[in-house]
Order: sequence, then structure tokens, then C-alpha cells
Amino acid sequence: MAETVVPGEDQEISRRIEETAQREDLGAVRSVYPVGNKPGSGVWAWVIFGGLVLAAVISGVTGAHSGTRHWGGFFGMFAVFAFIIASGTSLRGWWYNRKLAGGRLELRERGLVIGFRDRAVGLRYETVSVLQNLVRHTSNGVETGTSYTYTFTLPGQLVPVVIDHTFSGVQQWGPEIQQAIVNAQAPMVMARLRAGEKAEFGPFWISATEIGTSMNSAAWGEVKDMTIADGAVKIRSGRGPVNLRAKAIKEIPNFFVFRTLFEHLRQVHNPTAAG
Repeated sequence: MAETVVPGEDQEISRRIEETAQREDLGAVRSVYPVGNKPGSGVWAWVIFGGLVLAAVISGVTGAHSGTRHWGGFFGMFAVFAFIIASGTSLRGWWYNRKLAGGRLELRERGLVIGFRDRAVGLRYETVSVLQNLVRHTSNGVETGTSYTYTFTLPGQLVPVVIDHTFSGVQQWGPEIQQAIVNAQAPMVMARLRAGEKAEFGPFWISATEIGTSMNSAAWGEVKDMTIADGAVKIRSGRGPVNLRAKAIKEIPNFFVFRTLFEHLRQVHNPTAAG
């Protein structure tokens, strides 16, 4: 497959991504999400810092000569704050230039590639396990935004691959990845269940006839519904809750595969249950 060259993109990153995609047989590109905008340079913070330091020096010198109260300590205190802000902003800019600049996330037919200047990682939808953690942030009771973190683990690998809203368009690529994993894995897991196996999803397990946890279980015909609130899952059966305590979605690997199979098996065995 010929490599598509986009004007202005980092060719070394493109080469790594293409080599990884070919090696893992990930197929053609479906969508591309670059690293987000570069952080500000922080020049304004350094200018303020310099001005405050100069003001503190001048105030201290004039106060010492006149014998009057001066404002050197006041300016010095704010100069410290300005220095901390300027240093943090500059550090983020340095990290961006060294590690993130030019990086991108490519979603392909059979997997995804995460490419940076120093490395590229390929993950196949049919084998990867993903944990999703969405955190809504509030300030004074007002929602200020949501942070997204996706942790991918491959069979036999101890070190996970973590990506977040560093890549632009997280509200698009997150659901795209989840749906691609469902499409690839749900049929395979269903075939295993029909063969009499159990499938593990963190705190839950499912079989062709039951769903349960380490403490409790219920036949599919008894299962009423699954409710999701505050990022946690609760499953009820006719005999009471299957999980006595709500389980956090961030602890359920491939949650969307789990939910797809849950809805299918519940409908097959108990079509009159609440949705």
C-alpha cells in the first residue's frame, strides 16, 4: 500500500507509522487525529516575572536609601508566583517539542497506530483490551470539561499503552475505537460462549446461560436490566442485584463489548425485561 504524504507532516513519524501498520497488518487508514495545539510559549509570564523582579529591586533600593517602608517584599512574592507559572509553561512547551510535536493517532481497518518521533505502536482491534476512564471536572458547581483516558493492554504484555485528549478529537476517536473493538471481538466472544466457555470482564463474567461476579450470579432469564450512573454499573435480576456494589466502568475491560453481549443475551432469554 502506497504511503500518503501530507504536506508539512513529519516524514519520520509517517515512516514509523506506515512500517508499524504494515507489520501488524492493520489495513487502510480510516481516520487521522493529530496531537493537539502546542502550548503557549510562556513569554508573557517571563516578562511579568522580570518586571516584578525589577520592581522589587528598585523598591528595595529606594526604600533603603529613604528609610521609608518599601514594597520589595510584595513584588518579590508575586515574582515567585510568576516564575512558577513561567517555568511550568516552558516545561510543557519543551515536552511538546521533544515528545509530542507531529504525533498522530491513525485509526485503520483492523487496528490503530499511535505515532510519535521516538516510537510508533500498533494495536489490533481483535486482540486489544481497553479500559476507559472519563472524568468530569467541575468548579463551584459548574462543569468545566471532561478528561478522557484510554488504557490499552495486549495479551502477554505487562506495560499498557495509554492515550488521552493529547490527541485532538477525543470525542470522535474514542467512540470510533470502542465500536471497532466491539465489531471485531463481540462475534468471537459470542462463539466462545456458545461453545460453553465463560468470558471475563474484570469484576464480571458471562456465559451463554448466566452472568455473575465472584460473589453472586443470575441466569439470563432472571436478569432485568443494567443501569449506569456516575460512571458505575449496577445489574439487577428478579432475585435482587447481581453486584451488591456498583462496579466502576473504568475497571471493566472492553466495557462496550460487555454491554453489547449483555443486551443481546438478556433480550434472547428475557425479551420482556426493561431496556
